[in-house]
Amino acid sequence: NVQISSYEEVNPLFQRERVDHLYGLSAGVSWRFLPGWSLRSQVAYSRNQSNTTTNDYTRTELGVRVRRTFE
Repeated sequence: NVQISSYEEVNPLFQRERVDHLYGLSAGVSWRFLPGWSLRSQVAYSRNQSNTTTNDYTRTELGVRVRRTFE
């Protein structure tokens, strides 16, 4: 999964234009280990480049989910 987005607006409170560019990438693997049960692991990376320090960040997330499907 890939995400690319941009944001350019004037903040009415600070009267300063905020310019952000967000780049994101995620990938995961699912495994059905029993009928009706699955396990999914995922890694996601995002980078938001901004002209304001509070919105400028790099993030890496790791996740594991167990899912039960009732039929």
